[in-house]
Amino acid sequence: CQIPPTSNGQCNQYFNNIHFDFDGGDCCENTCKSTRENICGKTGGGYIDTGYPWCKGTANQWQLSGDPVFGVSSASRSGLAVALSGKGTVLAIADPRISVVRLFDKDGAKWIQREIIQGEAGSNFGLAIGLSDESFSITR
Repeated sequence: CQIPPTSNGQCNQYFNNIHFDFDGGDCCENTCKSTRENICGKTGGGYIDTGYPWCKGTANQWQLSGDPVFGVSSASRSGLAVALSGKGTVLAIADPRISVVRLFDKDGAKWIQREIIQGEAGSNFGLAIGLSDESFSITR
């Protein structure tokens, strides 16, 4: 009996289906676990970045794409408006009660805060936000 090479940190397209639990999660950034032999999202001894072009999961299921990002405070209504860039690398989170929009850049599994955009006090700045591929726009 041969054991399929799943959950080894290397995405194998043959095993990337529901019968093999989507290669044990090896094809998606948020479920892949690197091993001594393989580094997730890389090939060639870990020197060539391949990313996760074959990421598949259970249909109609959201996949966590990075560490959680928490609000400024419960009173700020953080997350009332959120936007993710088309490439999934820039995240905008509005805190309209304090008229703030926070921008984050994705770095691996972490969201690194890039900028805080402060609107006029009491204006509910950021009630509606949107991101294109990598650009940012805010509407009031």
